[in-house]
Amino acid sequence: MVYQLRHMPCGWRAGSVKRRICGSIHWTERANRLTCILAVANQKGGVGKTTTAASLALAAAVNGRRACVVTIDPARRLANALGVGSLTNTPSRIEGAWTGELWAVMLDAKNTFDDLISKYSADEAQAERIMKNRLYRNLTSSLSGTQEYMAAEKLYELHESGEFDLVVVDTP
Repeated sequence: MVYQLRHMPCGWRAGSVKRRICGSIHWTERANRLTCILAVANQKGGVGKTTTAASLALAAAVNGRRACVVTIDPARRLANALGVGSLTNTPSRIEGAWTGELWAVMLDAKNTFDDLISKYSADEAQAERIMKNRLYRNLTSSLSGTQEYMAAEKLYELHESGEFDLVVVDTP
């Protein structure tokens, strides 16, 4: 089953979009609900990735779905596109006159790393010791691939939560 959006950006018809992106959509059954993760990727800078991601999530919310749009772009353009001051590392609900729910997240690799340490540590004291460790602080801020790995962790977390019908990823 593929959920088709009725109102698409750039004048696309739902059927043509379904044919274009169907192969890259990942659907899973979760408590009688479907969860879809959709990544919006294209060339770098000014090609409409953020606008497309925000439009897809908004269209889902307008059609009664619970959608979350995630940006891993450090330029913070998604907050501007959605008309909010800022976004955090946890989903923030965007209020509007739609029947569904629209949520947005700005990936913060350091906070996502810290959340993982807190989640898997034996106790709070152990988590605090790890996070104060100089090696840990250096790894979380300068290790190559950290941003990409934390993006995958955040997507996994959002997917496993079962809270959203659609998760749209805005890439840099």
